Amino acid sequence: MTRGPIIATDLYTTVMTRAGWVCQCAGECGSAHRRTGGTCQAPHTDRAHLIAAPPRRVPDHQAVTVPPGELRAWCPVCWQHLQAAATRARAATAADSQKSLF
Repeated sequence: MTRGPIIATDLYTTVMTRAGWVCQCAGECGSAHRRTGGTCQAPHTDRAHLIAAPPRRVPDHQAVTVPPGELRAWCPVCWQHLQAAATRARAATAADSQKSLF
């Protein structure tokens, strides 16, 4: 049996079972995932635990309100790349909005 988090284990197990215990990223991280037909397919292992999270990066206070049916399995690499892309997008938006001040 694969180990999950110490809280919300039923929710985590539901998300992972629905995903077949593999990453569900379909390129949102910026990778085309060409070798695996367009989706990541990285498995949950002892060395790389999958993350149950929304399909897009949202603030933590909003993430806890996402309905369970909308949560997806993410490998750590895809999740980190998705977070980095969201951070870059927020920074670009903030920089653009600041230009109008001067």
